[in-house]
Amino acid sequence: MRWETIIAGLGTVAVPIVLAVLAMMSARNAQKATAAVQQQQAEEHAQRAEEQAERIEAQRRAEVEAQAYARARESYERIVRDLEAQLERNQRTVQRVQDQLERVLNQLSEEQDVSNRLRNQVRGMQEQLDQLKRENEQFRSTIEQHQRVAEGLRHDLLQAGIDQGGDSDARR
Repeated sequence: MRWETIIAGLGTVAVPIVLAVLAMMSARNAQKATAAVQQQQAEEHAQRAEEQAERIEAQRRAEVEAQAYARARESYERIVRDLEAQLERNQRTVQRVQDQLERVLNQLSEEQDVSNRLRNQVRGMQEQLDQLKRENEQFRSTIEQHQRVAEGLRHDLLQAGIDQGGDSDARR
């Protein structure tokens, strides 16, 4: 009988122990699943944070490039304006020199006694006129070069997807 009592006692104790072991195993599995979900969420959060940082960095680079373009554009526009102003001054000077040259040529035909002096003056003015015309051509060439560079910059920025604001070349 003793064995029967021991076996019956073990049956009463074994059921709660088995249930406790099953509950413990179930709790461990739940902890592992929770830890795996938390790990996955942490990785997703880290990836989103990294992507956000990359977007912010790309936006910062785009802003820096846009500012650099704006400064370069202002510089080229200022250079072109200065060259255009110089060209205008030179053109007025050319006109004055041409007017002056015509007056001197008229004086030369009227005054034979001072012809040598006036011829020298005419040659000097002609050289000055030629020099001014060469300078005008150089200014025109330089303006065209700067405009091509500005167009290249504008094209590069458009390809990069950067909005460049107004178009200052619309006046040309």
